[in-house]
Amino acid sequence: MVRALTREPAVALMAMGVTAGIALTLLYPLASVLGELVAGENGFDLTPLVRVLTSPVARTTIGNTLLLGLLSGLLATLVGLAFALATGRVATGPLRTALRYAALLTLIAPPFALALATIFLFGRQGLITKHLLGMEVSVYGLAGLLFVQVVTFFPVAFLIFDGLVRHMDPALEEAAGNLGASRLRVMRTVTLPLLRPGFAAAFLIIFVESLADLANPLLIGGDFNVLASSTYLAIVGEYDTRKAVAYAFVLMLPSVIAYFVQRIWVEQATVVTVTGRASAGTLRGFGAGVSAPLLLGTSLVAVLVVLLYAAIIAGAFTQLLGINNSLTLDNFRFVLFGIGSRAMSDTTFLAAVAAPLATLFGFLAGWLVVRTRLPGRSAFDYLTMLGAAAPGIVLGLGLLLAFNHPPLLLSGTAAVFVIAFSIRTAPLAMRSSIAALLQIDPQLEQASANLGAGTLTTLRRITVPLVRGALLSGLIFSFARNMTALSTIALLVTPNWRIMTAQILNEIDAQRLGSGAAYSTILIVIVLSTVVLLRRLFGRSALELAA
Repeated sequence: MVRALTREPAVALMAMGVTAGIALTLLYPLASVLGELVAGENGFDLTPLVRVLTSPVARTTIGNTLLLGLLSGLLATLVGLAFALATGRVATGPLRTALRYAALLTLIAPPFALALATIFLFGRQGLITKHLLGMEVSVYGLAGLLFVQVVTFFPVAFLIFDGLVRHMDPALEEAAGNLGASRLRVMRTVTLPLLRPGFAAAFLIIFVESLADLANPLLIGGDFNVLASSTYLAIVGEYDTRKAVAYAFVLMLPSVIAYFVQRIWVEQATVVTVTGRASAGTLRGFGAGVSAPLLLGTSLVAVLVVLLYAAIIAGAFTQLLGINNSLTLDNFRFVLFGIGSRAMSDTTFLAAVAAPLATLFGFLAGWLVVRTRLPGRSAFDYLTMLGAAAPGIVLGLGLLLAFNHPPLLLSGTAAVFVIAFSIRTAPLAMRSSIAALLQIDPQLEQASANLGAGTLTTLRRITVPLVRGALLSGLIFSFARNMTALSTIALLVTPNWRIMTAQILNEIDAQRLGSGAAYSTILIVIVLSTVVLLRRLFGRSALELAA
């Protein structure tokens, strides 16, 4: 290894840089969480963890978290599957396009947006429940939280199943049909089994996302406490760091395990349906008995998604939607000309700085994994992916502990936000880069080296231009994710730097729901603008490309 690195000093420098970046910005913060967990005043002490595991209240919180994750994963996976089957096998023309965009729309929603819209539409003074149906119901608690999480996360399952459905070999279903199987039986015995890899992948990813969700439990969870919100409240409400660390540790274990189980499953549990041989068949429908309910159900969900977004926009232009529906621009005046203007500029600046850093880091890590023979290079992949596997509130707590004392006193500075944004989105850039590099014949780069070009020259003149699309999609998607991040930076916010998602939380806490809706509307506009830019650059659905 030493001899190889000596022959390639550029590779050595990149390997050391990526190693240092992972160690300093990811492993060190996570180690700080573990260190705080076991370090008592008199040495090794696991009392906070023992209290969490033995406390009836804490055990209820753990049970709530796992229950919510399981239910959200199951229901969101089924809804995503329904959308993939409807758009891939049943709907055609404008209806198909409308369903696809409705399914992808929630991916750009900032934190609180859908929960806030749910309160506007279905709360005690909701436009639908109170004013239209005359009902007085509460959306707070497990039911409301589950509803919001399913609507928020089902697009993840849709994107996974969509590719599987569209690339399925029709000859397999036709063979079953020719043997006398009904369309419903073909669906049950052929179609769904071929989609088996997608079920575990979608469920586990949504399970992890649900466990890590901070925004929705804070707004609509009510008395249904979960680990993410309990970790946050232990810091900002009780000022009990060790209790927060204990909650964070318990939260991190199932999240990380589920995330990497999902990755192993995707790599191993594959079903070959693309053989390289031409197929004369076409994908069949499912018959009216399946197609009609499928179209009806997905159409209703699509309408619901549009209504939720319309409620956000309506809430931004009214005094208090559902109670005082008079039109006003005061909410936007507050956001655009009050302290909100600083939050917009600060957030945009920090997100714009972090996005290229995350993209560069992800590309270098991906290049080292794919294009070098460094021993242990796969560790770059798995360690970088910890940034996506660990819940955001755990990473934020780790950064708070790690960089809150000399010699790395970064709390309250722009640097800590850039680090938080970068480690959270670098895994996305890395996976995008790896996918692009695997599609490029290494002989192109070898030819450059044979002509005397060094590693950096080959990277600059051959590799980077060939993966330019993946880099740009990673850059823009990282920027969009940074703009809507909350859980990772919730514990890092100080008066020095104002973050829009944190301001939304403050507005809702102060019962200024109109201002919160205005913030959310502006965030949606910013994120949509980046998606439109990505679509113009690549000529296809930006959300699909980024995912």
